Amino acid sequence: MKRGGLAAVLALLALASGAAWWWWSRPVPGPVHGRPAQGPRSGYPSDPSDASRRLVEALHDSLDKSDLLKLLDEPVSTGYDFSSGEKVRTYREVYRTPNRLDPKRLALALDASARKEGAALLGSAWRDETGGDRVYDCRFGFGAWGPVTIAFREIHGPRLAVVIDDAGYAAGETLEGFWNLKVPATVAIIPALEFSTRISQEAPSHGWEVICHMPMEGHEAVADGVYRWILKRTTHPGIVTETLSGALSGLPNCKGMNNHQGSRATEDRDLMLQVGHFLRSRGLFFLDSRTTDRTVAYATIKGVGVPAVERNVFLDNEEEVPAIEKQMAKVVALAKRKGQAVAIGHFRHITQQALAEVLPKVKAQGVRLVYLSELVK
Repeated sequence: MKRGGLAAVLALLALASGAAWWWWSRPVPGPVHGRPAQGPRSGYPSDPSDASRRLVEALHDSLDKSDLLKLLDEPVSTGYDFSSGEKVRTYREVYRTPNRLDPKRLALALDASARKEGAALLGSAWRDETGGDRVYDCRFGFGAWGPVTIAFREIHGPRLAVVIDDAGYAAGETLEGFWNLKVPATVAIIPALEFSTRISQEAPSHGWEVICHMPMEGHEAVADGVYRWILKRTTHPGIVTETLSGALSGLPNCKGMNNHQGSRATEDRDLMLQVGHFLRSRGLFFLDSRTTDRTVAYATIKGVGVPAVERNVFLDNEEEVPAIEKQMAKVVALAKRKGQAVAIGHFRHITQQALAEVLPKVKAQGVRLVYLSELVK
């Protein structure tokens, strides 16, 4: 072979070798734990529309089992993509991020659900360095086609937690009105009332967090039998745990506790110590409703290692919409000044009506509504 021809052949071999090396060493986005298992379901689905539907259902089922509050932060956005020549609808869902979100654990759960449908989770990461949206992309065909994107939105800036006390006495129109607010909020349920268990069961599906509104002895006399479970200064130390356990037994999904009345009980350090030790053993947080200026509940319970926070403003001591709006303006200003604040309202139609009018204005003022659990320290 002539020298020129040999050089050309060698050049072609070098080019082919370089191309092969590039192909095998190129960066390819991979799922959380390797590629989907090889087989007929590991590539493109034969029926993309049905596969997309089943994937959405599987991911939602996984979220429901992850102890998360699925509250959309914006309407679901839809679009279209093409798979195997078929026009298929795609979905993007953005949820509020509660502070107990474990990104790695959620990624594993979503990936496991996606793989059952022949897809896989191709990683998850914050959209930018400051937080924003944590995005989970679930795709078919080794990442080529992704009909579902789920994002969890982290909240920054001044934060306000709204707690609705005294739930459990009634349901009906007022309850539906609160659910329809479609905001992150916390409902404090008095245990062992007619609707206590029902509301506690339903709350997470409406994006509401549940805490126990624990009856405690106040300065005002309460007739015996009004509450099945109540803590008094005279409650024997051996009965405190039994009382608190009984109260929680009918409140599924409960994440914390605050005091109902309790102006005398929360002044008793020994009683609050027992409450604190119980809450710590159950992994629950505490809100001091501050029904007395002499309360020691917050300091005592926080002192034994329980995440806790104090109420800043009561919204509806005056049961009129203008008065509630005035109190809301006060707590919003406090949140802006201190970075966070807690407002307590009550399970009343007038309160629900006022919140429906004023809450859309809160976000416009740069204050974000959050769950109470996001403010405890």
